[in-house]
Amino acid sequence: MKNLLLMASLFLGMTVLLTSCDPCATTVCTNATCDEGTCVCNTGYTKDAEGECVAENTLYLGTYAATWNCNSGAQHSGSPQNVFDAGTDPQELVVRDLYGVVGNDLTIKIVGDNVTLTDQTTGAGYEIAGTSTGSVLGTSTVSLTIHQSAPSVDTCTVQWTK
Repeated sequence: MKNLLLMASLFLGMTVLLTSCDPCATTVCTNATCDEGTCVCNTGYTKDAEGECVAENTLYLGTYAATWNCNSGAQHSGSPQNVFDAGTDPQELVVRDLYGVVGNDLTIKIVGDNVTLTDQTTGAGYEIAGTSTGSVLGTSTVSLTIHQSAPSVDTCTVQWTK
């Protein structure tokens, strides 16, 4: 009985000792892994103002004013603003109603300070051709060049400002 009590005490003491040596033992990380007691965000996630790891796309959600410059001279006055919604990937955004056309939604990806766009056909039938890259300034300005191949051919640079 003494040996059993001694072994139980040793086991409990070792558990407490080992747990107290692990700085991650009491750290709870969401969308992150713990490294020496600090949460390191997973790919596609970044720390918000409270220090929590959130999907990068959540930093850009909202309504943005659009300024257009197109080779064709089109100003897309029907699209003075666009709403940015979260996509399916934590770095993906859906730009709603591009050119002011309902259902003409464009999917873009923001990674760090870069914006990328790949071949896609929008819900309204607009064909966006080629890969484009743009830039991000903080979370308030997104710039992108769009190459459209249908229903007409045009190349536009758009700057969205929150």
